[in-house]
Amino acid sequence: MVYPNKGLRNRDEREQADLFTVLFANKPATRRHLHYVVGGSGITKPGECVLIVDESDEIMFRNLKAFWKKINKEDRTVVCLTAAADDKYEGGVEKEALKAMGF
Repeated sequence: MVYPNKGLRNRDEREQADLFTVLFANKPATRRHLHYVVGGSGITKPGECVLIVDESDEIMFRNLKAFWKKINKEDRTVVCLTAAADDKYEGGVEKEALKAMGF
C-alpha cells in the first residue's frame, strides 16, 4: 500500500486493524507480504508485486517521471485509487499523462 503521507497511512492501519487481525489469523504468511509506504520514493521492493496507490494523483503528479520509472516494470501490477473527480475538464495534462502510462 502506497500513501501520500503518514497521516493517511496511520488512519488506514488504525481503521482496518480488525480486518487485518482476522486476515493474519487465517493466513499468517500474509503479514510478511503486506507493506505500507509513504510516497513514490517508498516503492523499493524488487520483484513481483501488486502496488495499491491511495490518492494516486497526489503521488504521481509530484514527479510523474519518477513515478513511471517505479511502476513501469513487467512484474508490477498497479491499482491507483483517488477521490478526485475530473469534472469533465479537458484542459489539463493529467488525462494525457494517464493515457500515455496506459491507465
